[in-house]
Amino acid sequence: MKIFLSYASEQSELAKEIALALRAENHTVFFDRSSLASGEPYNADIRKAIENSQLFVFLISPHSVTAGRYTLTELDFAERKWPRPWGYVLSVMVMPTPKADIPSYLRAGTVLQPPGNVAATIAAEVHRIPKSGWLRIVQRYRAQLLVLIALAMVGAGVGWWYQQVQVERAALERLFSEGKIQRDNGHYEDAWRLSEQARSLAPDNPDVHENEAKLAMTWLDNAHYTEGKGSSSAIVDKVLPALSRCSVSSNKAHAADCLAHMGWGDFLKSREGQGGVEPEQFYQRALALDAENAYAHAM
Repeated sequence: MKIFLSYASEQSELAKEIALALRAENHTVFFDRSSLASGEPYNADIRKAIENSQLFVFLISPHSVTAGRYTLTELDFAERKWPRPWGYVLSVMVMPTPKADIPSYLRAGTVLQPPGNVAATIAAEVHRIPKSGWLRIVQRYRAQLLVLIALAMVGAGVGWWYQQVQVERAALERLFSEGKIQRDNGHYEDAWRLSEQARSLAPDNPDVHENEAKLAMTWLDNAHYTEGKGSSSAIVDKVLPALSRCSVSSNKAHAADCLAHMGWGDFLKSREGQGGVEPEQFYQRALALDAENAYAHAM
């Protein structure tokens, strides 16, 4: 990691020890200003060194925070680069310094107070700081990133759900289309098998229920043409659950149609000696919902 070490000249020996400890950890440390000429080029070199660094270490002492010291100029360069110091600026108390004298930018973060060897403590602390810029961002904004990840997962889930809905819809449209062809050609058994596939695919889909009820009524309407393809009772028993479901529809006219066909189905069964409830009871219930129901009047 590229580290800029900011210190007052009174702490130059300590700064050397710290630089050696950091270099021993394979860090690149800028701390020796003695080779730089004073003036604007000096400022530019310091500013460039700070801009190129990944971590700014500031040694806090009464000297380094005294007005007019160049350390405060270096601190200003650091603040311009990192308006938020967390993860980028390491403040180290190397001499007791009044809190009020410490710049607020440094106080915004945690101030390290080495209990023992200063150089070793700083090296250990730097080792714990993520070296990658991305890792620092993750560390600083961990909670926000977790929220973003959660939202991304939700978004992916919604996308997957939408895709599944589209796949299901396409499959249902195919089954409905093939079923209609079979129904229109009088192949009710084949149409019913397709309807069962649709119900297995989407058991709670209202369109599936409506399609199934329509097929059930059409099949019963034409039951007397299906002799030789199965008894009327077998047909009624097969379609009765679909008629029962639609008989409680919120659409009264549709519910009345289904009730009337339940009565017709019971009549067909009675012709084979298997009738149960009197058909008239279903017709009366249908008329109670829809007084003009054509099926209830005709059947």
